[in-house]
Amino acid sequence: MRHPLSKTFSFLVLFLALASCSGRGNYMAFTDNVVYVEEFPEKYSLTDAEEVNMGVIGAYDFRIVDSVMVFITMDAYAWKVVSLYDTSKTYNLLRKGNGPGELLSVSTPSQVEFYEDGDEIYCDLFDTNKREMYRLNFSESLRKGQTEMETIGEMLPYPSMAMVYLGDSTYFYKTLVDNMTGYIRSMIVDGESSTPEWLTEINSVRVDPGKDFNLLSAMTGYNRSRNMVVEIPVMLNNINLYTLDGSFRKTVNLGKKMSDIGKLQELPMAAQPYSFGTSRLYDGFFASLYLGETAYTYELGRTQMPHIYCFDYEGNPLADILLDEQVTSFDFDFENGWLYVLDLLTDRMWRYALPEGFDLR
Repeated sequence: MRHPLSKTFSFLVLFLALASCSGRGNYMAFTDNVVYVEEFPEKYSLTDAEEVNMGVIGAYDFRIVDSVMVFITMDAYAWKVVSLYDTSKTYNLLRKGNGPGELLSVSTPSQVEFYEDGDEIYCDLFDTNKREMYRLNFSESLRKGQTEMETIGEMLPYPSMAMVYLGDSTYFYKTLVDNMTGYIRSMIVDGESSTPEWLTEINSVRVDPGKDFNLLSAMTGYNRSRNMVVEIPVMLNNINLYTLDGSFRKTVNLGKKMSDIGKLQELPMAAQPYSFGTSRLYDGFFASLYLGETAYTYELGRTQMPHIYCFDYEGNPLADILLDEQVTSFDFDFENGWLYVLDLLTDRMWRYALPEGFDLR
């Protein structure tokens, strides 16, 4: 069956070809609104990390929600939830499988939006393999000690790398193009897909056929109160911010030069950059872990100490937090004054005391 957006894809490929002929670089960015960040107004160097043991083995990401820590693991129950104050209180949620109430692909908690509705905390989960969206009552799941969720979307586009439920049968999503050379960001309203015109530039970016399309992969977060998407590419040095009504879009670039996809795709795989590790969205700011490694050094011996870069939603730099431990994930516990960090490569976790008065919320 011909994809309903195939005409759009063909147009975008033509657009890219014409742009390439003009001599421009191949940037996944809003090139008409780029800010170049070389300095942060606040800088911190955190030391004396305290190692902690939450009783979870094999976690590769985590998130703090209220008074608990949510880990994702490779176990049969993908989410392990542990009380911050009593690690003997643990819960197993989201069983893997193809049966009723089970998931084939489980979202990492760092990329899930937890939100309050009444007195309850919920989150929406997308299973790309089942092509379904679920609403998890997180609060009730912890009370009952079992997964409590309902299906809120079916027969969603495949393969989708990100899916955000906006309400009223409306979704924002990213899907691979047919030849696996790029991504298209689109909207679904009442079952009908469309591609917003204001996303044409970043939708147009392609790698050459046969090259690694992961050069265009990005962590995709959504701030509901601002109706804003924050995209942080894993292998590039820029961040894209845009609202879903088209009223705002901006690229934040680290350093003086943007990452040129055309040049990066020609590098040997071992030399390709591994820039950002993970990200977190908070009410008043967002933060991302900057690694500054290559694929080779990340796997065989990291050479740079990681930073946590913090920005407001206008793209302004706020703080640069340098760490003295090698980590792959983080989250702030502002209520108790801690920054928790995890290194999946060594299965170790620490926490740093936050500087006095540090609270960007």
